[in-house]
Amino acid sequence: MIFYITFKDLYSTGYAGIRKKVIAQTKALENKLGKLCVAFWCNQMAFLMQEENVIEKRVAVTRKEYGNVLLSWIEKYNVDRTYVRYPLSDKFFLEFLKFQKEKGIRTVLEIPTYPYDAELPFGRLKGEDAYYREMVGEYVDVISTYSNDSEIWGKRCIRLVNGVDVEKIPFFHGKKENNKIILIAVGCMEPWHGFERILEGMGNYYHAGGKRQVYFRLVGEGVELNRYRREAERLEVQDYVEILGQKEGEDLTKCFYDTDIAIGSLGYYKNGIREGSPIKGAEYCARGLPMVLGYDDMRFPEKTPFVFRVPNDSSAIPIDDIIKFYDHIAAQENYREKIRSYAVKYLSWDTVMEPVAEYFRERS
Repeated sequence: MIFYITFKDLYSTGYAGIRKKVIAQTKALENKLGKLCVAFWCNQMAFLMQEENVIEKRVAVTRKEYGNVLLSWIEKYNVDRTYVRYPLSDKFFLEFLKFQKEKGIRTVLEIPTYPYDAELPFGRLKGEDAYYREMVGEYVDVISTYSNDSEIWGKRCIRLVNGVDVEKIPFFHGKKENNKIILIAVGCMEPWHGFERILEGMGNYYHAGGKRQVYFRLVGEGVELNRYRREAERLEVQDYVEILGQKEGEDLTKCFYDTDIAIGSLGYYKNGIREGSPIKGAEYCARGLPMVLGYDDMRFPEKTPFVFRVPNDSSAIPIDDIIKFYDHIAAQENYREKIRSYAVKYLSWDTVMEPVAEYFRERS
């Protein structure tokens, strides 16, 4: 039996993207390896699911208690392989990994972001993680990462990219107003998204007499949202900025109906990160949208025609250049269908998770 283990509450506000990713990853692994179970922690309860059906749940108020529940389930279900989403290190997480090692369980540890120090506030959690993570490599077999690192904490890396369940991403190509371009950004509105760079670019564009109607649609909630609202007013572009809040399902799909360009993360420089493969990039691609990225994305080679790259710094995004990029792409026949086809061919989770499945097959 294989367990996919996460320490996150997959159903809390702001974790919709992670939930979709976990579901898609487990579906891909099941397609290749057979049935598996997913364990997660929600509202002080530990849940064990198979095919989205809860098969067990137990009270687990603390992280230590959750770890103990996991250990009992691992023994009960004769688990021999685990895929663990990294939750930061502490004493209890090390004890959990050590138990698996002693039981001969093969463990792949996924690190969603690496390096990640700049994302952590100073305090006890950051100090604990810095101390205990130095020992993680003793208790796991291999690490999956979305960076280009070949080794982390002394362990070989399986390099992954964030994929997409293409079948679950609606595709729509509606008619457009010729003089109007709508940019869309979907996310949890954290500092590393850097969407203020678009707002500053819009301010520069309109103050210089820009004639094209360019709108910026922000979808999501987070700590930066009020800042974006204030920036839009300061730059006098609030009439061109739509702040829609958190959307999911059909409501989210409606936000994409008339959009033209998707905006990826533009603030990775704040965390000292140069490369990555955020989930949203794959989803934008599956929706057939050209995109603007402020980092090196391993899924899209340098000359990918539907990707406009901007420097990984704090400079304003040149809206004139965005308009030229869009006009060039939009002049091509069936351009959105071609972008969607790229996602089908290269970014499906079945393709992405094959190296993990292959590793588990070798160790089964």
